[in-house]
Amino acid sequence: EYAYSRAVVVLSYFLLFIILTAWRVVLKLFFKVGVKLDGTINKRTLVVGIDDHAIKIAKKLKAQKKDIYNFIGFIGKSHSDIGKNLEGFEVAGSLQNFGKVIKENQINEVIFSSQDLPYGEMMTLVSASPDNSVEFKISGDDLSYAVGKTSVSMLDDIPLIELHYNISSPRLKAIKYLFDYLLAIPVLFLIYPFLYFSSKLSKKESDFKQFILGVPSVLSRRCSFVGPKSTNKNSGMFIGKTGLTGFWYIEDEESEANDKLDIYYAKNQNIWLDLEILGKTLNKMWSNKEK
Repeated sequence: EYAYSRAVVVLSYFLLFIILTAWRVVLKLFFKVGVKLDGTINKRTLVVGIDDHAIKIAKKLKAQKKDIYNFIGFIGKSHSDIGKNLEGFEVAGSLQNFGKVIKENQINEVIFSSQDLPYGEMMTLVSASPDNSVEFKISGDDLSYAVGKTSVSMLDDIPLIELHYNISSPRLKAIKYLFDYLLAIPVLFLIYPFLYFSSKLSKKESDFKQFILGVPSVLSRRCSFVGPKSTNKNSGMFIGKTGLTGFWYIEDEESEANDKLDIYYAKNQNIWLDLEILGKTLNKMWSNKEK
């Protein structure tokens, strides 16, 4: 029995060692946790802008020794800029064919010259990018703009502010879809039938009833539990699928303020933010019902 007990202890420690090692390997391989590279090989880079600061960035990229950049060219404001030669660097595209240039040239890094392009236009290009693996960065002398989730890197003496929208992250998209699906299934079977027949018998409506009756559209992937009130396709910005609820419901602001809240949500979306919005939504629905 003593030998058996010691064998169990040894086996337990061995399995624990394997498990502890395995989860670290999985995190490093699939989520890049703890992985830091001293240099980056073959970054295929575009610079958006054709002003003096954009040319300065291109020269810095060309002179880099730590990171190996493959500078593809500039993005001008109009088609008439395409093909221009700026101090040995070519204008490869325009704002109108930005997505096409990224796809055809397999771009994985885009640097905006803030002096040549307004912040709103930068955000439109970021959210409309066809490739979620592209890194977007902003560079400017004054840095007088506010950016959502960011980190700062340096290109010699030029600061580059990295930016992205969480809503466009493939990993967060997958988690959001799984969350919607796992929540919609029990709601559809346990709550939806009662409210559906109740709505047929009674004409009385409530926010909670409308919320639950919208669950089938979540399962069909036409919308999400949490998202913007409308996708505003005319703006060209992807801010996620429309939601049964969102900041637009719990904050109850004017339409202009809701647009800003939708952009904030797109930048910062994650499962915990969705749960917080859902909790506040139910609290508001029940409070309104009691009144």
